[in-house]
Amino acid sequence: MGSRKHNRGTRESKRSYKRRVMTGLFTLMLLFANFAAVTHEAFASESDYVYRPAAGGVEITKYTGGAGAIAIPETLGGQPVVRIGEVAFFNKQLTSVVIPDSVIGIGS
Repeated sequence: MGSRKHNRGTRESKRSYKRRVMTGLFTLMLLFANFAAVTHEAFASESDYVYRPAAGGVEITKYTGGAGAIAIPETLGGQPVVRIGEVAFFNKQLTSVVIPDSVIGIGS
């Protein structure tokens, strides 16, 4: 009977170990997935944007670049990007957009 308790304790400790390993692996997967998403953001070139003068800088009126994850540059034409037009990214199938702190308005 004593051996049964020992086996049960061993099984529970194996389950506990497996649970800890699986939790650790899952945590690492989440960290690497997040890192991969951040590192795959692309700064589109200035030629990928149509923009116009706006109070304090420029407003992006259209994005002509590709789909995926992008990071909007802080400046275009040497001026800070302060606005993003309402349909600037319409129908572009972007997965994420990083907006710089210089942007103070989006849309109308």
